[in-house]
Amino acid sequence: MQATEPGDPRASPEASPVRYTVLSTRTIALWAALIPGVGAGVALWLLFGLPGPDAETTRLRLDSIRTAGTLVVGTGGAAALLLAARRQRGAEIDLTLKELANRTTDHDASERRVTESYSRAAEQLGSEKAPVRLAGLYALERLAQGNPAQRQTIVNVVCAYLRMPYEPPETPPDARAGTKAAVRHQERRQEREVRSTAQRVLRDHLRRDADPIADLHWPDIDVDLAGATLVDFDFDHCKVRTARFTGARFVGGSWFRWTGFSGVVDFRSAHFSGVAVFDGALFRHWPFLKGATFAHGLPRDLDELVVDHRPEPPATARPRPYATASARELQDKLDRLRRHAGLTMGDVATRSEHPPSTYFRANLTLTRETVVEILHHAVLEVRPEQLIRFLEVCGCPADDRSLWLVAWGRLVFAHEHGEDPSDADLLSPAGRAAEIEFEASRERFRSLLAGRGGPRRSR
Repeated sequence: MQATEPGDPRASPEASPVRYTVLSTRTIALWAALIPGVGAGVALWLLFGLPGPDAETTRLRLDSIRTAGTLVVGTGGAAALLLAARRQRGAEIDLTLKELANRTTDHDASERRVTESYSRAAEQLGSEKAPVRLAGLYALERLAQGNPAQRQTIVNVVCAYLRMPYEPPETPPDARAGTKAAVRHQERRQEREVRSTAQRVLRDHLRRDADPIADLHWPDIDVDLAGATLVDFDFDHCKVRTARFTGARFVGGSWFRWTGFSGVVDFRSAHFSGVAVFDGALFRHWPFLKGATFAHGLPRDLDELVVDHRPEPPATARPRPYATASARELQDKLDRLRRHAGLTMGDVATRSEHPPSTYFRANLTLTRETVVEILHHAVLEVRPEQLIRFLEVCGCPADDRSLWLVAWGRLVFAHEHGEDPSDADLLSPAGRAAEIEFEASRERFRSLLAGRGGPRRSR
């Protein structure tokens, strides 16, 4: 028999049916005949079984008969009490079943009301009239506030509405543009008001400082605004689990001050046409920023936006790529190499703009997005010359760079062919070519220095 916890639904009366055994007519008749029969038999035995007709024996017989009658009556009373108790239990079970049926009916009615309200609000969102769409948004907000189990679903609906194609209104057309242009401009303005309301609904209920008494904050919510057009997007002080802004278009300003992201955040291919403010924003995981464009540049160094709980390595321990068995481990070692050099990701990108100190073809600039890809997302997808440039900027000795390339090449080959990366014979063609090119470039550089009498100090 499987035990149930107190919070397990299987332990509740609603989850397990009430069992009640009904006494059959045959059982009742048998006991009704058996009890008087036993009493009568005992009385007859006492009346005729005892020897002697004297007065003492007669008195004993009468006392025995009286005792037997008392036992019979007591047994009958016990049987009647048992029947009454069973009758009471039957009435209680019947009442419990009725209450359960009423609760089930109420639950079904509540679910039906929620479904009907949700359907009406969704229909209102599809209306051609802006006031009707606004009413649908407010209906969804009220429905989510009163039904916590439906909050994620309603947030998904609001996000889906914001993902619909939309072009913000431009300057008002002049009188010569015609009635259609004026109507189209008016419709875009009205749609902007509806979308601003949808953004406000998300902001008001995802803010961490929302009214706790009124239970306005909706915790543990995932936001999917991939490809959405967001006008003056205000997400200050909000807290969400995961957020997808892939390919989103931020028109005007966008504010993420003191916003907390406890899950994955994706800004890939997003475009920020206005000012983007991330002051105090906290990312539990490194945000995806590949392909993201900022009209005014990245707001701040990414290192200041991320909560990193990995321990800092000792200052004297330079990581080596030996026995690297996974891309995650390689990324961790590269990040330790950067920290050992005392550089932020912004410093790596800035220093890569200067000419390299050694003579090889990896004379290229690393963007911050590329540095993030190397350290936290897709180190196996970068080009070998980008990895070489990163190693050089981080102060990796020339003799160690080929070791890093070999470790990287093994992982690339294992990832592409499903092999074991610990196999010493594995090395991708890209990694092998990069290693050969690096060694040849280093030899040319050494020959050049030997011909000039050794390295010269720069003034």
